[in-house]
Amino acid sequence: MSPLVIPADRDATQFGELLRRTFPNLEGAIRDDNTLTVTNKAALIDDYAEIGAFLSNRTLVEDALRTLNAKVLEKIAASGNATLSAQITDKNFRGTGFDQPKTNTGRGESIIFKTHKVLSSVLKDREDREGFNNFTPPAAPPQDWGHGAIDTKPDRLHSRAQSGTGPLVAGPDGRFTLAPVAGNPPTRPVGVPTLTSVVGGMDFQRILLRHGYHWKDPGAGGVAHGEYTHRIQWYAILEKAPPLPLRNRAIEIFKSMGSLWSRSNYPARPDSGGHTYLWEVLFDCFPEGTDEADWRPRSGTYNCPDNLTAFLTNNGMARAPATDDPLFALKVLMMVRRYKRAKLGNWEPALRFTTGSGKSATTVLQQSAQGPTMRERSGRSWCGTTHDAPDLVRRLLPLGN
Repeated sequence: MSPLVIPADRDATQFGELLRRTFPNLEGAIRDDNTLTVTNKAALIDDYAEIGAFLSNRTLVEDALRTLNAKVLEKIAASGNATLSAQITDKNFRGTGFDQPKTNTGRGESIIFKTHKVLSSVLKDREDREGFNNFTPPAAPPQDWGHGAIDTKPDRLHSRAQSGTGPLVAGPDGRFTLAPVAGNPPTRPVGVPTLTSVVGGMDFQRILLRHGYHWKDPGAGGVAHGEYTHRIQWYAILEKAPPLPLRNRAIEIFKSMGSLWSRSNYPARPDSGGHTYLWEVLFDCFPEGTDEADWRPRSGTYNCPDNLTAFLTNNGMARAPATDDPLFALKVLMMVRRYKRAKLGNWEPALRFTTGSGKSATTVLQQSAQGPTMRERSGRSWCGTTHDAPDLVRRLLPLGN
């Protein structure tokens, strides 16, 4: 069997045909799911196809990201931070960036300069407007945002999740000591999760997607994947001009992919009973030519986060974007972030938090074992990579971004 390949420059009709071949039970599963709360059930597959086709077209995505670049510049100007503005917008970035002595942070990171969360705050602002990350604007009627969980628990995590708070200091086994939060299931935190360890398939589907959480992924598949790249994919979807003709709200489409019926009949790999999921086909393909004993999707498009990260970071090379690049500020921020992570080398993401200054956050975990043996426990993580999942799979859920 050959890997599933997502071709470039598909239109929505062509991408819809690919989805229906790969997920032959999808239409019926959507129709029969009485718990699914979306605006237009019958058009949900068409919405998936519109999004997949859009991400398969590099030019359209890059054009949409000009809005993100403009918002970054607006955020910098509004901050009044003249030093940061000069660092990010300096067209001689190599001279003021990569060639300068680096600063080592308290956590052993080597940085070019601090970006003061400019990019993450712009992404969060856009996500908040759509009701992601359990955020509801105070002035907006909840019914206009539809941010409640699909499983009709609008203020709760999935029933199998547990929650606690504690400092970002892991023990020798990479686990956190937590003070339990009252309630079972606990109230959902507000904010963007930072994934700190392997993410199991059930956790990814049933906590992150199903409850509308974007996430920060500092260790995903190495620096090539990019910790903000999935959020940037969605920013481009939301800001495409003219807009994508979606029949359902973005938050509804996102959450629907957390449904367990979103898996295909396409096997994940020879030695596993796992399957290819809808999220992987649309957003998380492997790069073309990946040498893995694996059948899951490959793509040379922005359906693969590595390809988008490479475009936004000059393939990891320490040189500035072209001075006339319409995405100059965005690329500088992405390059600074990639450099920071690249200098860490290979590391287990959970161990990334073994030092710190006592900063606290809410950690959510779920029993993710699918069977009695490690082989039967289905674990999914970054860029479609399969891992054996530990009994408790951890992700960090900050109370704010």
